[in-house]
Amino acid sequence: MNLRVPVKVVVVGFGMVGSRLVDELLRREPEAFDITVLGSEPYEPYNRVLLSDVVAGRTDVAAITMPLPDGARVTVRRGVTAASIDRASRVVHADDGTLHPYDHVVLATGAAARIP
Repeated sequence: MNLRVPVKVVVVGFGMVGSRLVDELLRREPEAFDITVLGSEPYEPYNRVLLSDVVAGRTDVAAITMPLPDGARVTVRRGVTAASIDRASRVVHADDGTLHPYDHVVLATGAAARIP
């Protein structure tokens, strides 16, 4: 019997980094965390580094998919964007009106591409 209270982690961003972080937390200690992932993109995470190889026909699209979280303590909210973070209350406000309390929040949002 485990009497520890799981740590609430909210991951903002479900791209390569967010996906990999959740995978690693679950691999290390799956019962230690309650994880909520907010990903504004409506589709599954993929390896953007290999995307040009898929477009060029050198790699199959299946090779770029990232692992999906597998666990009862993980909630993935695709198509939901973090609108604000209330650091005093330790709550992430999402654009769909939901609130996500946290012990730790991780910003894994990546960066906007630079277009010359």
